[in-house]
Amino acid sequence: MKAPWLALFEEIAAGKITPQEALKVLPGLTLRELEEATLDLQCAVRQDFPEVIFAQGKQPEACAALFAELAGQGPVLCTRADAVTAQAVLEKTPGARYNARAQTIVWQEGAPSPLQGKVLVITAGTADLPWAEESVETLRLMGNRTDLLLDVGVAELRAEVDDMTGEEAGAFLSLVLDAGALDAYLTPITMKKSRAGLLLTVLCLPFQASAMQQIMLKQTSTLGVRREVLWRQELPRRVQQVQTPWGVLPVKIAQLEDGSLKAAAEYEAALTVARQQQLLLRTVLQGAECAALEVISKHADSL
Repeated sequence: MKAPWLALFEEIAAGKITPQEALKVLPGLTLRELEEATLDLQCAVRQDFPEVIFAQGKQPEACAALFAELAGQGPVLCTRADAVTAQAVLEKTPGARYNARAQTIVWQEGAPSPLQGKVLVITAGTADLPWAEESVETLRLMGNRTDLLLDVGVAELRAEVDDMTGEEAGAFLSLVLDAGALDAYLTPITMKKSRAGLLLTVLCLPFQASAMQQIMLKQTSTLGVRREVLWRQELPRRVQQVQTPWGVLPVKIAQLEDGSLKAAAEYEAALTVARQQQLLLRTVLQGAECAALEVISKHADSL
């Protein structure tokens, strides 16, 4: 599909309109004022890809209108879209495709020209699948050759020390987490000869293990690090935005094999609400989790 501004330039070159007349038309080809938002129609020219619609927090009808408007400009990507939003978008733009697990909606006229190289999206477990598939959908729509590698496991590194102060322990945790560790923690232990010590544990992706090991050897007094690759079973889960007495909060929803559901409110969001409204954190967490289970229990098959 030819960009509207390119067609305008061709009309100027052909003498069909004057440059002065084109100036009057040009603003409408760069920005589009809609009731829901202002669309930047030149984003594809500057970034080689149109604006992306972030559906979370937007009304389904608003997302559908934005999506339909962008569908005339090139490939369209909408992220964090639930089933209700997807239905509204697909009704207005029939050629669109919805990935329920990734929560993405894409539309494309023809196939993009593949770029050089290849992108590999790697997950440490099945719980990462929604975000991994969102990445794959995004990369492929942008013309990248992309593969998905599932559940490569998690490397666990351990070492014992008996001379680390509290300040040094805190600094060590910050170092490995900033370096990309999935998690890190300290466990008080009693070592041989009844010495009090700490067990340092770092979890990371297998390809990060060597770098994490070097941090442990350099930043602590240990002379050796034990490491192994672990696998764990994880429940499929997604983040659901739910209405609570204190506003909309994100809650992780997981489904067991028997169809029953588990909910866990996002800690940081709940903590922010608790502080702002002077509530007990536990009250906000439990309220959000109960609200989520009540809302989605009727739609468990959409997980």
